[in-house]
Amino acid sequence: MVGQRTAALAFGAVAFALLAFASLTGPSTPARALVNCDVSDYSLDSEELAFLALINQYRSENGRGTLSVSTTLNRMAHWMAWDLGTNGYFSHTDSLGRMPYQRAQDCGYPTGAGENLAAGQSWDTALEAFNAWKNSPGHNQNMLASYYVAIGIARVYVPGSPLGWYWVTNFGTVAEGGGSNPTPTPTPTNTPTPTPTPTPTASPSASPSPSPSPTPTPSPTPTPTRTATPTPTPTPTPTPTPTPTPTPTPSGSGAGGGFGGGSMPPADPSPTPTPSPTPTPTPGRDTPPRISLRPGPNLVTWAGEDKVPVSQLATMPEIAMVYGWDAARQQWLRWGSGLPAWANSLRELERGGAYWIIATANATLLFEE
Repeated sequence: MVGQRTAALAFGAVAFALLAFASLTGPSTPARALVNCDVSDYSLDSEELAFLALINQYRSENGRGTLSVSTTLNRMAHWMAWDLGTNGYFSHTDSLGRMPYQRAQDCGYPTGAGENLAAGQSWDTALEAFNAWKNSPGHNQNMLASYYVAIGIARVYVPGSPLGWYWVTNFGTVAEGGGSNPTPTPTPTNTPTPTPTPTPTASPSASPSPSPSPTPTPSPTPTPTRTATPTPTPTPTPTPTPTPTPTPTPSGSGAGGGFGGGSMPPADPSPTPTPSPTPTPTPGRDTPPRISLRPGPNLVTWAGEDKVPVSQLATMPEIAMVYGWDAARQQWLRWGSGLPAWANSLRELERGGAYWIIATANATLLFEE
C-alpha cells in the first residue's frame, strides 16, 4: 500500500474499531484539547460539498440516514490528508503512529472514527473519489453503515507528493451539537438587500461559504493509471484441460459448452449414458479464504459457514474480542474469550456479516467452508 505512485485506495480496516470498542466499554471520552491536529483551514470547498451531496443521496437511496458535517472530523480529515502528502506514505497509521480511533480523539472528537482514503494524480473531483469507494466493498460499507451520523471530508493537493491529490473521509457515530456544519446550499448573505438608509455601510459578508480556493485542477503527471487498490483479486477459475477429441462425429447440442469448460466425451449414438467424469473442483476450494489479523482492531467480513458459533474463535488465543452490529436492535453485540458467559451477547457469526475483531498479536483467520 505504501509507496504506490499512481492511484490508491485504503479501507478503514483498523479505523473505526475503537468507536465500537469505546461505545461498548463505557461512555464516550470527553472531547480533549487538540494534540497534533492543527491545520490552517478545514472548511469545505465545492468538490468536498459535492461529495457530501453524493454520499447523502446514496445513503438515502439505500434507506440510510444522511450524514451531518462535523467540524472536528473535518479538521481530522484535513490533517490526515496533509500528513499523507507531505510525508509521502499511504496508510491509516499516520506519521505519528496513531490509528484513526486515536487520531480522532486527539483532534477533539469524543470517540474514534471510521476512515476512507483515496489518492491519485488526477483524482481531483468528488465523483472520482465517490465512485472509487462505491466500487470497493470495504469502502462502500463505510459509506453506507447505518450507525454513522457524522462525516468529515478533505480533498488536498500536495505539490511534489507521490500521489498528488489526497482524499480522506472520516465517519463518526456522534453528531456534535453546536458544530457549524457547512451545507451544499450557498448562503444568500452576499446579495445585500438594498436599504434606503443614507448610510451605505457595506457590512462585510460573513465568511463566505467555502468556494474552491484556487486549487488548480492540476494533473501534474498525464499518466494517472488509476489502479484502485484494494480491488479484490478474482478467485482463479481452474483452467479447463481440453480433451483432444479429433473425432468428426457431429454432436447435435454443442459438445464443448458444459459448465466450467469441462470436457465432454464425443457424442455416442448408444443410449447408454457414459458416467460423468469427476467434477471439476469448485474454484477457491483448494485454498480456503484467509484474512491476516494485525494487533488491534480489524474489520472482517465473515466468509465462512453461516451461523457459526462465535465461541469457535476461542481456539485462537490471539483474538481477544469480537464485536458485531445488531441492526434490528440498533446496538453492538460482543464476545470475548475472557468474559463470563452472561457478558457475551454475540452468539453466532453470519456469512457476509461485518465484525470487528480485536487481536492481541498477528494471526491468520482461515474460513473453512
